[in-house]
Amino acid sequence: MEAEAETRKHIQLVAKFLHIFSCELLKRATLHDQSKLEEPEASVLSKYTPFLRTCVYGSEEYKQILSSPEMKAALNHHYAHNKHHPEFNDVNGFSFQTLNDPIRSMDLIDFVEMACDWLASTRRHDTGSIGKSITINAERFHLDEQITALLRNTTALLEDFEKRDYPAKSGD
Repeated sequence: MEAEAETRKHIQLVAKFLHIFSCELLKRATLHDQSKLEEPEASVLSKYTPFLRTCVYGSEEYKQILSSPEMKAALNHHYAHNKHHPEFNDVNGFSFQTLNDPIRSMDLIDFVEMACDWLASTRRHDTGSIGKSITINAERFHLDEQITALLRNTTALLEDFEKRDYPAKSGD
C-alpha cells in the first residue's frame, strides 16, 4: 500500500507541473506578440507586412526590407519585448551571458512559443515552408542537430494535429 500511495503522489505531482506548464502556455497564447499592436511596431508593420508576404523568407529581397532603418527599429523593439525570439538577448545586451548562443537562455516555454511562431509565420508568406524556415534559422542561429530535430518534430506534430482539426470541435 505504501508503494501505491507514493506512486499516486508522484502521478499527482507530475500532473500539477504539467498543469502549471499548460497554464503558462495558455498565457503565452493570449499575450503572444502584443507589442506588434502598439507603437513603434504597429505602423511600421502595417506598412511592410504586405511586401514581406510576397517575399521568399530569407531571400535578399526579404533581408533588404528588414534592413530598412524603420523596420530595424521596430524589430529591435519587438525582440526586446518578446523573449521567445532568439534575438532577445542580443537586443537586450545579454549575449555574453549565453556564450552568444541565442537559444541557451530560453526556457522550454519560450522554445515552444518560438516553434509555434515560426510555424505560424510560414503561413504569412505565399511561399512559406516550415522545413525551409527551420533550415534557414538553424544556420542563422547556429542551432545544433538536436535542437533542429526538436523543432522539426514539434512543428510536424503541430501540423498533424492541425490536419486532424485538433482539438476536436464540440459535437464531434
